[in-house]
Amino acid sequence: HRTGVGQDFISHADQIDLSEDVRAVIDSLPAELREICERLFCHTPTEVRRALGLSRSTMQRRLVSLRKRFRAAGISEIV
Repeated sequence: HRTGVGQDFISHADQIDLSEDVRAVIDSLPAELREICERLFCHTPTEVRRALGLSRSTMQRRLVSLRKRFRAAGISEIV
């Protein structure tokens, strides 16, 4: 099933499972990556980078690390 433009249908149960899986990954992150990840829920990567005083290259490396960790946990839909 499809809903919206380019969006796959996700059942309520699957949404809950995904939310729990995402929380587990976030909770397992080192503090510096956890802070970035949590800020990305409400801010753009540029806003997060500036707020934390990170260089572009440092932010890029940390984003790559976050993506790898989520993919390793089987979560690629949101990263």
